[in-house]
Amino acid sequence: MSGKVRPQAYLDEAVSPLEITPLKIDIMRTREKDSSSLAVQGKRPIIVCETVADTETSSPTDDGERAGWGSKVQFLLSVVAYAVGLGNVWRFPYLCQKNGGGAFLIPYFVMLIIEGIPLCVLELGIGQKLRLGSIGVWNKIHPLLGGLGISCAIVALLVGWYYNVVIAWCFFYLFSSLQTRLPWADCPLIETGLHSGLSTGLSTGLSTGLSTGLDTGLSTDLPSGLSTGLSSGFVSVNVTTIVNKECAASSPTAFFWFREALDITDGIDEFGGMQWKIAGCLVFSWFLIFVCMARGIENSGWIMYFTAGFPYFVLVIFFGRAITLKGSSAGLRFLFTPQMSRLLDPIVWLDAATQIFYSLGLGFGSLIAFGSYNPRDNKFTRDAVFVSLTNAFTAIFASVLVFAILGFKATLGIESCACSQIKNVASMLHLTSAELSAVMQTPEECLEYYNLLAADPTAYELPADIFANSTCSFEKLMNEAAEGTGLAFIVFTQAIVELPWAPLWSVLFFTMLLALGMGSMFGNLAGIQTSIYDLKLFPWLKQQVLSGKTLFRNGTRNDSASCCFFP
Repeated sequence: MSGKVRPQAYLDEAVSPLEITPLKIDIMRTREKDSSSLAVQGKRPIIVCETVADTETSSPTDDGERAGWGSKVQFLLSVVAYAVGLGNVWRFPYLCQKNGGGAFLIPYFVMLIIEGIPLCVLELGIGQKLRLGSIGVWNKIHPLLGGLGISCAIVALLVGWYYNVVIAWCFFYLFSSLQTRLPWADCPLIETGLHSGLSTGLSTGLSTGLSTGLDTGLSTDLPSGLSTGLSSGFVSVNVTTIVNKECAASSPTAFFWFREALDITDGIDEFGGMQWKIAGCLVFSWFLIFVCMARGIENSGWIMYFTAGFPYFVLVIFFGRAITLKGSSAGLRFLFTPQMSRLLDPIVWLDAATQIFYSLGLGFGSLIAFGSYNPRDNKFTRDAVFVSLTNAFTAIFASVLVFAILGFKATLGIESCACSQIKNVASMLHLTSAELSAVMQTPEECLEYYNLLAADPTAYELPADIFANSTCSFEKLMNEAAEGTGLAFIVFTQAIVELPWAPLWSVLFFTMLLALGMGSMFGNLAGIQTSIYDLKLFPWLKQQVLSGKTLFRNGTRNDSASCCFFP
């Protein structure tokens, strides 16, 4: 029923307005009828109701049709799984290191208060009030704002596309970790004899075979002599192995990432062929997400508990191991040592605002979709504050873990660099082999002796600037820490190699990244799918295909939403 409805009834008995129409009555007017005409009819006047469709509060999916969350815990875990994503692990630590260490926390929390929490309250609130997805919500606020909702859905779709590629990379590394020795622990070896053996063996074998065959084959068998010569020619070739030069010039982890995982080309104009391993992982990740979103709450409710809870479980385990590593305290000092002068740079405040906006997932329509399945009396302000603070403290906790491990990696790098520098100047110091071995007995002794030399090179008859270009600096190594995929797939994997039981730590780490990525991926698709469902753009499409299994019982709605937040 839409538009204005003016039911007029004259009955012998009084009728309640609620019995006239099921819609909410906005305007009620009592009309005085001619008493004489009523007397003739033997009826008495009753209230005549004029009902106008409630365009401000009603929606295409009212409370009688809209699904809801199974519990408040499930709603909070779903929003936390969406907000706490990969950016908390590999972007926030980099921003802290780039923008003044502990000083960056000041603009971060300022932006959280004036930008993050208010917008989170807004999106959860309007979704809960209007019970629609982002497109329907903005169109109901004002028709001219409908394009804003469409833009949110498009952005969420684009982010979902590339986010699933990151999930595919995590799957590839997870599968590669299921072996006793991590494949990125060492540089691959090239067997040079196989490349030169074909040409060398052929020429040597033919010459030997022809001479032997001509000498003995004339009296016996020429093919037999030729075969014997070819065999001896190939056997005479020495097959040697050398380390891949490209890998030796960079690092095993970087080589594995750029060559084995991506097989990157020199430019965007070079296609480079299909990476079937990554393509298979991408298809598998899409299939897994579809399975999770198509199952009902009775089968898939545990997914939200896994994607929201498992990352914290792994972070706690990594934290317990990281703080016991050599150099972890130096890494934490590097992270939290504030550089207050950086607060005068507007770029620092811009980075803080961008991180808040992206980390909480504001503007994608997902929070609106989440809120639309809450009851109208839900305290969404408290939920928004809880999610925002959980997201912020998770980012800080992940930064502590990341920089503790980066401090360990930098300490190992300094020790290796110190031993290398001592070898380079050993001849200038006139050190014997026994003295050099004593100095380099342990990495710690190497570093101690190097610090003595670097403090005053002239005291040891060395040039004053001999260590001027040395990279044996903790600050230099820490400043080389990458962001994004470089931090996760190059720097962090290199640190994992140095840990005992490295494959186990690698499996835990990439499973954590998968949980973080899939939780955010579900949220991105929530904003799109809810809007499509609410607008009924594809009424012929089954709900199981469009938004997962919907549970009905005896023609009525089940009180639980599906595992992926949709009705």
